[in-house]
Amino acid sequence: MRIDTSKWDVDRDGAEIVRSLVDPDLLDQLVETCPEGRAGLRDPLSGWPAGWKAARIARAYLSDRFDSGTLLSRAILFDKRENANWHLRLHRDVTIAVARRVDATGFGPWSLKDGQPHVSPPAEVLEQLVTVRLHLDNADERNGCLRVKPCTHLAGKDISADEDLAPERGTPVSARAGDAVLMRPLVLHGSERSTTNTRRRVLHMEFAFGDLPAPLQWARVRLEDDAVAG
Repeated sequence: MRIDTSKWDVDRDGAEIVRSLVDPDLLDQLVETCPEGRAGLRDPLSGWPAGWKAARIARAYLSDRFDSGTLLSRAILFDKRENANWHLRLHRDVTIAVARRVDATGFGPWSLKDGQPHVSPPAEVLEQLVTVRLHLDNADERNGCLRVKPCTHLAGKDISADEDLAPERGTPVSARAGDAVLMRPLVLHGSERSTTNTRRRVLHMEFAFGDLPAPLQWARVRLEDDAVAG
């Protein structure tokens, strides 16, 4: 049975499609000025004004939607294409970016990604996050769209040993360029390889609600040269 993902709710199902989060003019700017490089480019917003605009729109949307202030903690540009075509088993996103390493109970293990401290926090911290995946290209099953196993974010951080993590077990979440997919990081998600030469670029942005236990602090992504990040 085909599942209608257009009716998903991010809190109930773990993912949700927001149609036309950015308008056609901004979408054109994003595509024309999109950074080129690695298939997974960290800190892509640095020197990308169109990206800043899109991130501010996403932040405003979430603040209005959840009636709460939020900050952008991490951004990654994913570019699935002919020479960078990957298959990703279903998984949960269980690490966060923080300003600096401070050892704390329940936080670990630690890692460095491009010099930025990352840590796996307790599940209740991950529940404070909403990821916005802004699509710069159309995405469907042919070019490796996101696949989600709905409602699995309600099961917490751990994955059962008998859980089938093959990506095809997830429901394909098709999106048009300019759409965004909201996602809870604990929902099981993955993707299959593209079977076409069509690019699938996604600006992945992780927004945090609430503070971390002191003295830990979220990493914050600046959205314009001299602005206070948030």
